[in-house]
Amino acid sequence: MKEFNNPVSISMLLSILMLNGCGGSDGGVSPVFGNATGLIPDTGQSSCYYDATIDGIYNPAAYPCLEPDSAWGPDGQDGYYNNNVMSFTDNGNGTIRDNITLLTWQKCSFGKSGSDCSAGAITSSTWTTALNQCATLNLAGTGWRLPTVYELTQLVDYGESYTSIDQAAFPGTGASHYWTATEHANQPSWAWYVNFAQGNTYVHEKTQTYYVRCVRG
Repeated sequence: MKEFNNPVSISMLLSILMLNGCGGSDGGVSPVFGNATGLIPDTGQSSCYYDATIDGIYNPAAYPCLEPDSAWGPDGQDGYYNNNVMSFTDNGNGTIRDNITLLTWQKCSFGKSGSDCSAGAITSSTWTTALNQCATLNLAGTGWRLPTVYELTQLVDYGESYTSIDQAAFPGTGASHYWTATEHANQPSWAWYVNFAQGNTYVHEKTQTYYVRCVRG
């Protein structure tokens, strides 16, 4: 199973757990972890880094991902590991199967369509509207919902930026914020989002309008 070494992912998950706990929600879907029944996917990170000072100026530099515990190896860096490499199958009906988490995703961001998601334009919605859009979506069947922050973060490819997702599987994805169903436990008027420009997560007021991608499973 994937060794969870990405510091961004770890800090994000810890903050979510502290703010939300591990309780369930209506319909048996965890408000944080959702319904993913497969493995934890690889992050997509393929480079390693070390601290370097050049002419007295601090510069993080890319570093070959050497064997952990070797003389100059960056022990534990995520770029060295490639277990559970992200894998997607296009079902040919507007949906994408994640072969690692076993979830099914809406191929195109809400508002776009077509085999390459080139038709239409991405629409942004408030959090409440996004919940309803997914709950009423009829795309190769029903049963869709807004993904939890944990589920949506598993689509982030940390080896990419602008846009940090597999663009072959999810063409036309906006390098911007996408809503999740996970609410901020201490601020009920706020909810979590995933930013597919850099792959980071944060919270914002539910009245803010962000992009939407639904999940089933």
